[in-house]
Amino acid sequence: MPQPFQKTYDKAAIAELIAWFKARMDQLPESLELFNYMNIADLRLTVERYIDLVEKHHEAPVYGGQVLHLFRIREKLEAQGL
Repeated sequence: MPQPFQKTYDKAAIAELIAWFKARMDQLPESLELFNYMNIADLRLTVERYIDLVEKHHEAPVYGGQVLHLFRIREKLEAQGL
């Protein structure tokens, strides 16, 4: 089930999400078509930047969208078998 949007996310969920990406960083594809209208050209760099932002500001509601993007990226990658 897709992660629903929230203004803030549970610390445990954030920690698990970040750990998932860090464990697979070297396996990430170069790019990813997240949605029909959104292509991420440099996925590794994007994920690194999002992780940095989320680690520092995950409690700030203004960054809920970036956290959700990480969840959506993970969901797409899991659907592709990563």
